[in-house]
Amino acid sequence: MGLSTSLKFSECVKRVLDSLIPGFSALAKVAGGASVDVLYASTRLREVFARFYGAESADIVFRMVDRRIREVCFEGG
Repeated sequence: MGLSTSLKFSECVKRVLDSLIPGFSALAKVAGGASVDVLYASTRLREVFARFYGAESADIVFRMVDRRIREVCFEGG
């Protein structure tokens, strides 16, 4: 991972997700039972999206979020 600490990664994932879908990181924490960085790292974030958007839309939303997190939160993306 390009970032030096897990705290930076956690904040970055939260910031990216909230910039794309305002307030979703808090909702995902309640619905998914973990913080968004943990949900992202364990690939359970897609399951949380599916609860709100349906399976097909969840795939699209997850790919968009995943691409943006990789661009912003990982050096050299």
